[in-house]
Amino acid sequence: MIRNVLNADSLKILNSLKGQTLKFTTGAGLSQNLMTDVFAVVTDAQVLTLEGRLEVIDALDIDEEMSSFEINAIGATKTAEILEANTHFFYFKDEMINEIFITRELISSHIQGVKDWDYLSDAVVTIAMQSGFITIYRRAHYDEVLSATFTRNKPESGETATDSLFESTLIEDYQVTRNEFTVNELICEA
Repeated sequence: MIRNVLNADSLKILNSLKGQTLKFTTGAGLSQNLMTDVFAVVTDAQVLTLEGRLEVIDALDIDEEMSSFEINAIGATKTAEILEANTHFFYFKDEMINEIFITRELISSHIQGVKDWDYLSDAVVTIAMQSGFITIYRRAHYDEVLSATFTRNKPESGETATDSLFESTLIEDYQVTRNEFTVNELICEA
C-alpha cells in the first residue's frame, strides 16, 4: 500500500487544538470562495496552519504530483504575517474545539480484475466546534488548493469529494472508499 498520510507529529499538533477556544480562521489569499493553499486556525493558545502541498509518488507509475496536507504550529513572526495579510472569518468565534476528525481516502486500482495498487491519503480535516463544523479538504489529487466550509451539520462525504485523476476504463477500474477517524484514533495507530 502506498501511504500519503499525516505523520504522528502532525496528528499531535492537530490534536493539541482540542479544548482551545477558536478566535478566527484565515488563509493566504482566502476570499469568499473559501479556497486557499494555506489555511490558518487561530485559537486563544496558538496558530496552526494546514497547507496543501504536492509531492511525487513514484510508486503510482504516473507522471503527476499528488496533493496532501502539511500541518504546522507557527511562530510569532509568521503569525503576524498571516494575520495582517488575509481576510479573517469569525464563524464559531469564542467556541471551544471539541474534536478533530480526519477522513482517509483509499483508492484501489484493479487491472482486468486483479488488484494493482492501493493509495491511501488524508482528504479531509474536520474540526468539531460546539455548534458546528469547520471542514478543510483537498480540492483535487493533483493540486495543492484547499477548500473550507463552515456548517452547522457535518458535511456528507460527497460534499467534500476529491476531484480525481483516476477514472475507470474498460481495462483499469478504480474504487474509492473513505473512512473517518478521530485524530486520537490515528495517533494510537501511528
